[in-house]
Amino acid sequence: MDYSFAPGGTPFDGLLRAFYTRRGNTTLIGATAVRNTLREFISHIDGSATVTKPIQDILLGTHANAQGYLAATMFDNQIGRTGYEVMEDAISGRHTSDTTTPDTTLTSIAIPDTLIGYTTGPIANNFHIKGCNVGRATAFLQKMKEALGDHVNLTAPLHFFGLYQNTAYGVWEFLAYEFKLLSKTAFTDRAALVTAFDNLGLTFYNGDAVPVADIETWVPRNITRAATTPLNLPLGVSIGSRTTIATERQFRYPGPEDYTFTINYPSASQVPSTPADRMTALENGLDSFKYRSSDTVGGFDPAHPYPEYERWGYGSKQDFLDEHDWRFEKSGARLICRGRFHAYTLLVPITDRDPANLGNIIFNFHPNAGSPHAAITTGLVETDTNFFATV
Repeated sequence: MDYSFAPGGTPFDGLLRAFYTRRGNTTLIGATAVRNTLREFISHIDGSATVTKPIQDILLGTHANAQGYLAATMFDNQIGRTGYEVMEDAISGRHTSDTTTPDTTLTSIAIPDTLIGYTTGPIANNFHIKGCNVGRATAFLQKMKEALGDHVNLTAPLHFFGLYQNTAYGVWEFLAYEFKLLSKTAFTDRAALVTAFDNLGLTFYNGDAVPVADIETWVPRNITRAATTPLNLPLGVSIGSRTTIATERQFRYPGPEDYTFTINYPSASQVPSTPADRMTALENGLDSFKYRSSDTVGGFDPAHPYPEYERWGYGSKQDFLDEHDWRFEKSGARLICRGRFHAYTLLVPITDRDPANLGNIIFNFHPNAGSPHAAITTGLVETDTNFFATV
């Protein structure tokens, strides 16, 4: 039996729970006031007399992103949102504050070997994250696998993870490409934005280049605001009377955004005043930046296993600096540095590239209990490297 957990409170988290209750061979464990972290979930199934052990796979459903962040909380009193550092903290026992005595009995999310029946040899059990794009954050996944005890295969989507529910039928899983373009200046010309997307060398899951004609279709006329295009995509099969599902294509542009970095000085008179001096201060500040005061490697140091610039999709600290429009503000004894950027995103449902099935949405289907319709689970398989990462 597989065991699943989706503790969040958003509509997407509700869809995750609907999906898990319909997924074959899967038990959904609900979140409660005393069971709303991954650690508490693992502890619950490990200690429950009603759970037959060893179990098979574990599934965690949560909002996620390509930077390696999860919305789900790993343990009580974790410091900051769930990212690479929280996985390190789960291993080291850091919690509450930098001055609190580390205690792994409060932070560990390691899956007991007895729960999954692991002894020695090849790993047979899986931990599946169902959340958007986090499969791209390899360093984060590797650290999370370590935090989980290193005895499960950890999988996560390489793409936007979508769910569609029709109460008369069940729940469909599907994926969407998330093509993102970061720019230090806003685009005012649609044609220039199309060209910029085309210059990224976008590809479909099978490696085929995305034609510029497709990008032309996906980018709306008005590029100064978000836009949603409803789609009814063919399934390629009939499920009862259904031959399509309703989904959508999205163009996302939230407007200008800022990456904010603050430098503190002993006194207001020491805050640099010229643009050149402020830029130098920023460069030096990034060099000294640490995620935690106890870290021995800086957050922008290439020696860091997952440096800040990489999380934002850049190849170096200098690329990070160059691709933001920096503005500076003095506030007392602080220099506030704001790096302006513009993020343009295309969300496009993934459809089959096989000529025989071209244009059919790739999906899994999980029927309602008692439904006459069979489950379809061959479309999106976690071992398929086109769609999922595994560490």
